[in-house]
Amino acid sequence: TANTSEAKFKELFKDCTQLTTAPDLPATTLADSCYYFMFRGCSSLTQAPALPATTLAKFCYQGMFHTCSSLTTAPELPATTLANDCYTSMFYYCTALAEAPELPATALAEACYWSMFNGCSSLTEAPALPATVMVLNCYRNMFYRCTSLTSAPELPAITLAEACYNAMFRSCTSLTTAPDLPATTLAYGCYSNMFAGCSSLNYVKMMAPDFNGLTCVNNWLDNVSSTGTFVKNAAATWDNTGVVPEGWTVQTADGTPYVTFTAQAVQTLQMSEAVSSLEYSVNGGAWTTLGTNTVTFGGTNGKLRLRGKSSEGTNGATISFGNTTPVFCSGDIRTLVDYENYETTNTGSAKFNSLFSDCSALVTAPDLPATNLAPNCYTGMFGNCTSLTSAPKLPATTLSDFCYFMMFVGCTSLTQAPELPATTLTLYCYYGMFQNCSQLSYIRMMATDISAPNCLNYWVYGVSSSGTFVKNAAATWDNTGVVPEGWAVELRND
Repeated sequence: TANTSEAKFKELFKDCTQLTTAPDLPATTLADSCYYFMFRGCSSLTQAPALPATTLAKFCYQGMFHTCSSLTTAPELPATTLANDCYTSMFYYCTALAEAPELPATALAEACYWSMFNGCSSLTEAPALPATVMVLNCYRNMFYRCTSLTSAPELPAITLAEACYNAMFRSCTSLTTAPDLPATTLAYGCYSNMFAGCSSLNYVKMMAPDFNGLTCVNNWLDNVSSTGTFVKNAAATWDNTGVVPEGWTVQTADGTPYVTFTAQAVQTLQMSEAVSSLEYSVNGGAWTTLGTNTVTFGGTNGKLRLRGKSSEGTNGATISFGNTTPVFCSGDIRTLVDYENYETTNTGSAKFNSLFSDCSALVTAPDLPATNLAPNCYTGMFGNCTSLTSAPKLPATTLSDFCYFMMFVGCTSLTQAPELPATTLTLYCYYGMFQNCSQLSYIRMMATDISAPNCLNYWVYGVSSSGTFVKNAAATWDNTGVVPEGWAVELRND
């Protein structure tokens, strides 16, 4: 029962080349730098201890197994709450490590995976990286010099952060195909050196329409294959010089961020009823009317994309997946309303109520950027999505009746609510919104007027017994029945 919140064992076995086994490390409450370079240079260590913590601390595993050249098996890493530099250089030059652990976190921290597998020359496959929101240096150098890596993970983010992919796959000499790069908003250094020295690389698809004067592709394709194919956004305004390798064929493609589904293994999708004009494409193939057909995707089948031109959205039709294989969804939901004009389309009648109801395999959600909301637009949209770990942003400041009614009910893996910037609530708008989200421990709700009938009934019933509630400093309403009992309250005016 010891309190481990301040316990540190950094560099404890550093350069102990005789060490063959490690002690148990069962603590789930970690201190900053607790295992910092703990086994660095333990060249005889073949197996790592279990690391059961699900909430990490800054620098907690940094360099932990640095140059453990005999380590063949990595520990499971179940953490879903990361911290700055938590995995930095964790397996640096673990040259015998052939398989990477799963990395389930969908919310990242600064430099969280920086150089995590740098120099792991036996690693052949990368873990899934489902996060859609990037942060500073998050994947920098992550697979640098992984010379046996033959396939890269999906990188679904649309908006990037400074140096987020910098040198991520540098000198991965067995990599032939880059992951699709759908991002349309780049950042300083985001792609710099990303594939430099990938001498077998011969295919890149990058959808950025403009660099906006940013230095973001410096040396990113230096010393790749002398011939290959580069797919660029048909709307791109940048010149190929310095971006596309000399001697490569250039093709153009539609850069629209369609609603996209990916899975590491075979999965299926089916709609409960036909939705007007809804079409699908698998692995970049032809667009076909979806109707109620069962569509196979995932694994070697590739990703599934949906698009449509229905002013009413999906309007109560639901998606079901055929098995428990995790599914990662990304893209702009407005492409189901009008994929040709999705950024300016009128969403005032678009409804996606119950769209993913009971989809227990769903891990990430599509973007929901609309600010003009229809009544019931997102009612029950993610109800009982028990694997959903992060919620999409909800930027609307003007709400409609029932708009978020039961939206995340039963999302038992959700720990943080999206920010709720609206200051005036409407009839039933938040009724039961986070009901039975048993892990939810953070809410920021800026409403000053909560007088609308039943707007907050049962909205936080069954959430975590402790947490933080951020409240508008100008709000005069009483916390009872609005803020969960036992939660700390912070007042903000921004």
